[in-house]
Amino acid sequence: MNLRKHIIEYSFIAIYFGILIYFFQNLGDSFFSKIIFAGALPLFYLLWSVVHHYFEDRLTLHIFLEYLSISLFVFIILLTASTL
Repeated sequence: MNLRKHIIEYSFIAIYFGILIYFFQNLGDSFFSKIIFAGALPLFYLLWSVVHHYFEDRLTLHIFLEYLSISLFVFIILLTASTL
């Protein structure tokens, strides 16, 4: 992996995650907002990874399913954690 080549992509996803985590911390007790957050983070991660691998010409069904399963797992964890 060439970090210098992908620094903009990785910076973008790190900034997005940071912004979402900040808003998650300050949502209060709004369950609807927490559901939106719990879905937005993994959905963006899935979309970002598909676009990234597409432009690298490495997107396969296996890679897509791997990122989909990770995204669903993160969604379930975030949704569960936000309801506690």
